Amino acid sequence: MKNIFPGYFKLTEDEIKELWRTGIFALDANILLNMYRYSDSTRDDFIKIFDSIQDRIWIPHQAAFEYLKNRPNVIGKQEKSYDEMIKSLRTLQNEKIQNILNNLKTKKRHPFISQSLLEKFTEIFEEIETELGKNKKKQMEKIQINDDKIRDRLSSLLEGKISPEYSKEDLDKIYKEGKERYRFKIPPGYEDEKDKPGYEKYGDLIIWKQIIDKSKKDGLGVILITDETKEDWWLKVNGRIISPRPELVTEFQKETKQYFYMYQAGRFMNFAIKYLDQKIKPNTLEEIREVRMKHEEELKRLLQLRDAGEKFEKYASELFAELGFFEEKLRKNLMIRRAIEVRLDDFQKNLHDFDLSKSEKERLRLDLRNKLTSLDIESKELEKKIEYIKYKIDERNKSSHIF
Repeated sequence: MKNIFPGYFKLTEDEIKELWRTGIFALDANILLNMYRYSDSTRDDFIKIFDSIQDRIWIPHQAAFEYLKNRPNVIGKQEKSYDEMIKSLRTLQNEKIQNILNNLKTKKRHPFISQSLLEKFTEIFEEIETELGKNKKKQMEKIQINDDKIRDRLSSLLEGKISPEYSKEDLDKIYKEGKERYRFKIPPGYEDEKDKPGYEKYGDLIIWKQIIDKSKKDGLGVILITDETKEDWWLKVNGRIISPRPELVTEFQKETKQYFYMYQAGRFMNFAIKYLDQKIKPNTLEEIREVRMKHEEELKRLLQLRDAGEKFEKYASELFAELGFFEEKLRKNLMIRRAIEVRLDDFQKNLHDFDLSKSEKERLRLDLRNKLTSLDIESKELEKKIEYIKYKIDERNKSSHIF
């Protein structure tokens, strides 16, 4: 059964050892981008391990492109995170802690807190802010957009280890195949269909194809190191990652006759200790976990904003449709009213030409006037509805910057 459905069976310990001993280590773009989110200590641990397998490190062309494309945005967010931390600290100090200090200082001498400790309390905040400022400066010096020491180190590590770029003809075939795969939710990449425009949604599929091509060319298995979390890469149960998607493992073995496995950064580092005989600093794994969780929370927040934005746009579309309906109805009412007024005026001017009794003429005139009154009442109601809808649209426009 395992030969027919390899994706549904774990690799044996011997197979895992062999994959770690001889396989290719493929890096995803998010692994490189996370180097900007780690401390120097954690980043050094990664680079040390990458150096130890330098002859087997490799990156798909598409992943390298996505790293370079998204790098400026990640650098900008890192600088912003320092600014936000300093701002939060100042807010805490000014609005909360300062009130406590002022309250304590109103008494000539507090029975439990010495004056020197109160002064130290304030100094601690100043020291934290100073250290944050120094760390920001130190970090930003390393990762300037045009003078990026992290990029230069990664570039040196990956020199000559990037797959060739696909031709336009090859990409067109992948786009065509991707359209069918995504329609039937065949991994990887279909989760990007709702988030990424145009051909960008096929980025993960291109990476996957390049990984398969590399395995075929070198006749070796592949370990993909990725901090991807979406279900089009991972089999999940109750939100917990269990293994790579069985369809991916099956497709890979069918295409290459080699083994394939995936690790997120933290598990990769854990197994590097076991299979590569590497040592890492005690806090490294904890920091990797914290960075991953923070990034996942950010992605979740962005997805929530996107969903809220889509609902908001749908509501706005309904408002505009309703506005158009009422405005058209009001326009028709006004046309009918003008026609009735013309008819009533003509009736009154040429009353003697109508072969009707006096009571019939009066009834006809009242009927026309009643129609005018009904139209006026309906038109006023329509105007109120139009005014209310315009108010809602105006409110929507004021709030639209959120999304």
